[in-house]
Amino acid sequence: MAKPMSDFLSFVTADYDYTLDIPSHVELLQETNMEQFTHKFSDGQRGIVTLSNQAQFEVQLQWDYLVPANADIIYDLHISSTKANGLARSFYWSHIKESQVYTVKFSELLTTSWKTSMPNGRQVKKIKLYIVGKKPL
Repeated sequence: MAKPMSDFLSFVTADYDYTLDIPSHVELLQETNMEQFTHKFSDGQRGIVTLSNQAQFEVQLQWDYLVPANADIIYDLHISSTKANGLARSFYWSHIKESQVYTVKFSELLTTSWKTSMPNGRQVKKIKLYIVGKKPL
């Protein structure tokens, strides 16, 4: 069995003390990377430059339908300068499968959509989070 992300991360206190816990996502995608650059040479060979041996993780949460109240929570968290402030500030996120709380930041712009048939129908279809570390005990 593969080790959870928490085995590779240290404890990090979030900038904003709030835990995002919206477990109703349809799919949770996890990306793992090392801080590396690839160079392709004219002879077809590839060179890899490793800047860090520390694993980096991102997760993407996707929903078919997110109730407007939860979409508003995500929107407010992302847009407020005293909370996540876009991509700038960290907060906590509860991983439903690992039963672990991680310190995270948004890692891409937040896209919302509106259903014209629903007056309060702001929708968030997905968010992508950069894992900064584990929430301290």
